Amino acid sequence: MNFLDAGFGWAPVVQSCSDASCVSVFVSDNGGERWWRRTGSPIVVAEPESPSIHPRPMVRLATKDIGWLIDWAGRLFSTTDGAVTFHPEPTSGAVIDLQAHGEQVWRLDKSCDPQGSCQVSLMTSSDYGRTWAVGHPPAIGRTGASFAWPSAQAGYILSDRGDSTIDAARPDPVLTRTLDGGKTWTTSAPPCSGYDNGSGYEGSGSGGWDLAASSPSDLWLVCQDTPASGAMQPKHLYRSSDGGASWSQDLGTPNAGAGGHTVAASPARACRGGSRTSIACTHDGGRTWFYPVPQANPDDGGVDVYQFVDELHGWAIGQDPDTGAISALWHTADGGDSWSRQHVTTP
Repeated sequence: MNFLDAGFGWAPVVQSCSDASCVSVFVSDNGGERWWRRTGSPIVVAEPESPSIHPRPMVRLATKDIGWLIDWAGRLFSTTDGAVTFHPEPTSGAVIDLQAHGEQVWRLDKSCDPQGSCQVSLMTSSDYGRTWAVGHPPAIGRTGASFAWPSAQAGYILSDRGDSTIDAARPDPVLTRTLDGGKTWTTSAPPCSGYDNGSGYEGSGSGGWDLAASSPSDLWLVCQDTPASGAMQPKHLYRSSDGGASWSQDLGTPNAGAGGHTVAASPARACRGGSRTSIACTHDGGRTWFYPVPQANPDDGGVDVYQFVDELHGWAIGQDPDTGAISALWHTADGGDSWSRQHVTTP
């Protein structure tokens, strides 16, 4: 799902269309309490390779009328009539993320050759995605990136510089920053290396990381050790109040569960989800974490925190206790202290 503000948002709903999977976009104007179907003819999308709580299909809004849908294969569709109709868009690879601040739009494309060698590139637009140009940050890692764009001028790309497998330590990540809308970039080395991950290996024991930003200068960085199981993965939370120029000490593991990513509401408040765990939140800048809604993980399906639009209003999606599908929508209006269950109406 994606919200423009505390009231208006879209949610993609997957349905069956004969032998294919289709998506219709539903719209809410009251923070998710009421939804109605907006898309006329459902969009035929690529099938997922395996069940996942990763946020796909993904929708993004620039205005109430202009937005995008990205399917499991990373194919991009655009709309200019408020999600009534969508049109396929050419891309340089699979779209792995897209963010918009009004007419300024950035996206990350990942392209791979037949031998499996991949490259991630940044594409930018200043006219609501009508035309795209190649952005020119320093080289982005081949395996992926975490993308944070807290304002129209400030953006961050956290990436590695090589390939990785579950059996090998990942290379140290590199943080790339722009404060002028992508005209110039600087790089730095975030603190995701040099610690003992508990296995006796000294060095880069990180099995992954994620980056969140609540403002152009406030960063939340989580370095993740190699997971021991779907229910356990040690993590290392670091904070920066100066855009990554300096970092806090290691604040420890913010939540149980493997994987997941951080969504920051303010310098004090953030929430995370993950595999086989519920929503974890903090209201003291990451020093302590709590689980405000254990029922968001009824059958160990995990939960994914999607978005905060301000310091108070945020959304997450977890497992429906009746169907087992990852379709239960959760909403907070107090910065993560409490959550209420919502339902997106389906056909």
